[in-house]
Amino acid sequence: MTIEAVLSLKGDALPAVGRERIRLLEAIARHGSISAGAKARGLTYRAAWQALDGMASLFGRPLLATRAGGARGGGSVLTDTGRNVILAYHWLDAELAQLTRRLGRECPGIGIAAPRHAAMLVKTSARNALPGRIVTIDTDGFVAEVVTELSPTAQVRARVTTDSLHDLGLRAGRDVIVMIKATLVALRSCPEPLRAGLNCVAGTIAPQAHGANTAQIRLDIGAGLHLSGSPGTAAARDHEFAEGHPAWAVFEAAHVILAIDHVEDDA
Repeated sequence: MTIEAVLSLKGDALPAVGRERIRLLEAIARHGSISAGAKARGLTYRAAWQALDGMASLFGRPLLATRAGGARGGGSVLTDTGRNVILAYHWLDAELAQLTRRLGRECPGIGIAAPRHAAMLVKTSARNALPGRIVTIDTDGFVAEVVTELSPTAQVRARVTTDSLHDLGLRAGRDVIVMIKATLVALRSCPEPLRAGLNCVAGTIAPQAHGANTAQIRLDIGAGLHLSGSPGTAAARDHEFAEGHPAWAVFEAAHVILAIDHVEDDA
């Protein structure tokens, strides 16, 4: 029998937060609403709400914020606390995985194994590293086009080899990290005509956290996610990409890298 080490966060007299609650939070952020996120995780709305209320009690503040309706519709987005809770859980899960693997080498025979869903966290030079879920995969036998949903309003196409497709175990419904270098993302004030292998992701210019002198601009694409890209010139940055204005991020599918966020059960 294998004994699995599992990470759980808890406080006195409060429900514990484990892997399933973190996945619920990620699903709500990805789909943009509690009801859709709950459905994706096979939960009722009531059960999801109770789980969220328990997490808010544990961390002392809301993990989700309600977004009013409008041109892009209403729904729920992660608060800064919600994003930090997800990040902290995955970091701790990765550390637990390393510790248990070391334990297995130095104390063999006791049967303790690393979490089967332990996060694979990496540092990367890509400014854009966004969580998503694969929607469809089309392949001609040599190259595959993988469509990943980042938010209810944003999908990204990646072109990968079929070898990569099989090596990573990519399939519809699998969670991945979408990575694109910001220098390869061009911002446009109007959408470009679609063609094979091109991404054109719509969004709204977000408040710029890194000051006005940065050569890159953040685009709000929904679900609390942002794409960073280049406006081309300083003049375009100042006059065409003011906060709150619509914009489009344009980049090649071949420039998108897909990474596995965690090891899933094959069962």
